[in-house]
Amino acid sequence: INLENLEAERERIDEYVKNRGYFFFNPDFLLYRIDSLHAGEADIFYKIKDETSERAKSIWQIGKISVYGNYSLSRDSIIMKQKGKKVEKFTLIDNKDRYKAEVYDRALLIRENQQYKKNMHYLSIERLMNLNTFKFVKIGFTQDTTAGNHFLNTNIFVTPMKKNTLRIE
Repeated sequence: INLENLEAERERIDEYVKNRGYFFFNPDFLLYRIDSLHAGEADIFYKIKDETSERAKSIWQIGKISVYGNYSLSRDSIIMKQKGKKVEKFTLIDNKDRYKAEVYDRALLIRENQQYKKNMHYLSIERLMNLNTFKFVKIGFTQDTTAGNHFLNTNIFVTPMKKNTLRIE
């Protein structure tokens, strides 16, 4: 029995369940039991640990989405208090209006009321970065305590790159 293979399978299962809505699931919640047979064979059983929280065993949906279009770590507390404008699929918080809402809408694969999927989370980050207009992109999720259901409020922080100009004479 190869321990590396068992750990790789744990990671594969973690990836699988996170793409099916189990946001708080962790590979450490999996326990494997090995039943060795004669002739060098063994049966391997995976089980979720009894102490795993209900939160980790629940399927999560995307709740409210907020896009902070002019995020800066140095002005974090100020930016977080700003009011935004609700556009069709999210709330845009950007007092400078540097980019139109359509730019974010085309790049984001995450939608309200959609089941959480890890691959959509990472693809959204990748698509925003591939626009080559942002130097920093982060998507953070917080549990929505008001909904009563399993919703994750989503904050998308993007820091625009400085605009460069080139002058040729």
